[in-house]
Amino acid sequence: MKAFLGPIPKTLDPTTVTSFTEYVIIQQMTRGLVKLDSQGQTTGDIAESWKISQDASQYTFTLKTKQFFSNGDEIDANSLVGSFQRQMNKGKTIHYDFSGIKSVVAKSPQILEVTLKNPDAQFISKLTYPEFSVLHKSDFSKNTADACEWRITSGATTLKELKKDKILLSQEQQTKREIEITGTLLNKNGEVDREIDFFVGVPPLSADLHEKMSKDFDSYSPRLSFTYFFSIGKGSYLANNKSERLTVFNKLYKFRARMEFVSPFHFASQQLYLEDGPGRTPKATLTKIQSSHEKDSSTKPSRKKIKILLQKSFPYSDQLIHFLQSENIEHDITFYPNFDEFDRLTNGNIFDLIQTNNDFSATDLTSNIMVTLNPKRPLVETFGNKEIDKLKLKIETEFSDQVRISSIQRIEEILLQDALVFPIFHLKMFFYVNRRNDSRELSRRFPEVSIWKLN
Repeated sequence: MKAFLGPIPKTLDPTTVTSFTEYVIIQQMTRGLVKLDSQGQTTGDIAESWKISQDASQYTFTLKTKQFFSNGDEIDANSLVGSFQRQMNKGKTIHYDFSGIKSVVAKSPQILEVTLKNPDAQFISKLTYPEFSVLHKSDFSKNTADACEWRITSGATTLKELKKDKILLSQEQQTKREIEITGTLLNKNGEVDREIDFFVGVPPLSADLHEKMSKDFDSYSPRLSFTYFFSIGKGSYLANNKSERLTVFNKLYKFRARMEFVSPFHFASQQLYLEDGPGRTPKATLTKIQSSHEKDSSTKPSRKKIKILLQKSFPYSDQLIHFLQSENIEHDITFYPNFDEFDRLTNGNIFDLIQTNNDFSATDLTSNIMVTLNPKRPLVETFGNKEIDKLKLKIETEFSDQVRISSIQRIEEILLQDALVFPIFHLKMFFYVNRRNDSRELSRRFPEVSIWKLN
């Protein structure tokens, strides 16, 4: 099995999952208390059953018996305790804030009790995140500064090789097989390598290549899309002055209208969340927000120069620079190559505009908005907005789907209305399966991108 999932990461660690590639690979090597089934429903994996306290602050799991790591060691409640505590000690994760866990206790080899500091009605679904991977003691007992080695894993495969250009996963139990994750999609002729069984359609894939591959590959449009957006930096002069923000945003409206898209997978975005699905702001409201921005902004910014933080891979940096020059806007741009550097730069410097991206395409946007507003590693600063804080609490504590969805929608409206985020474009991803493969078999090998996510 040979797959291309995007750039090869330097390390694979459940604490620092910042890319689709890391997410999928770690899910291949691990199991968790729960998992998503082929219909996208949460079901038990290592956990056979669970009980939730009435206030949703305590979760008691009964584990399945005879569950084993790849070397034959049994997976028990102490394995879960060690894995949880490693994440709690690390301090920073992307998809979940582990500082919210009060205690993790092994009541017996088969009984695990997790107590949260605050109620969280969505905790079970969050357990599907790779941060909750069950690790072997050879990894969770290491110094927290060390990355996992993955020589012994709870999942189907172990890490055989990690190089700049490829990752090799090996399965020795039951059916023996290898999965090669290649870092190169195109061959020397600039065409897609036909030896690849599955790949994710991201740049440098072009519209022409998309058409040429119809002979060898089936293409699918999954529920996986990313929004690229600007937010306001902490400490910026824009933080406490909405009028100033609107002045800058109206320039960005002009930039977005002039953009020439360089990929068939990009399209202009008026909102933070991808349009289709519950909890999205109606188009009429989006139009009203933009009109109010144009009406309320001043004509001249008080600062001559704006400081911008851009992703090194941002495909429109040249167009942005040209636009800023044409508008006589002085600027100072810093590029960051990865989210570790993003974290370092945003903690040690002041930027007026920060460009990043997140997956806002899910049917249930609960995890997406929590990642965006994660207090440990926020992608968007809310500057103490009390209404957003109350809405976040509702999302976490309310069992009602209707309340959660309406709260998510309201958060988007606040972020857009208050000019705290500016959506630039959506990246719509495609999955390609070589026609010599059965896509149903692929969904079993790569459950994270399984058929339930396909339209």
